Amino acid sequence: MTTNKIQRQLILEVLRAGPASTLDLRSKGVMHPAGRLMELRLKGCLIDTHWSWEFDSAGIRHRQGRYVLLSEAL
Repeated sequence: MTTNKIQRQLILEVLRAGPASTLDLRSKGVMHPAGRLMELRLKGCLIDTHWSWEFDSAGIRHRQGRYVLLSEAL
């Protein structure tokens, strides 16, 4: 079990390396990416969302957010 703080840190590490989708973040252990991204935005991070359709590991198509870190909180 990871705390929200750890999950936010993990999201920042992933997004520093480049864009990531909801499924990418879940595969890294972030159980509720939208909630953690909202928290990061409220803390001042600028994160852009691009919507796309992607297939999960079971082959099911989902509308996913692909997130891009524009700047971190000061």
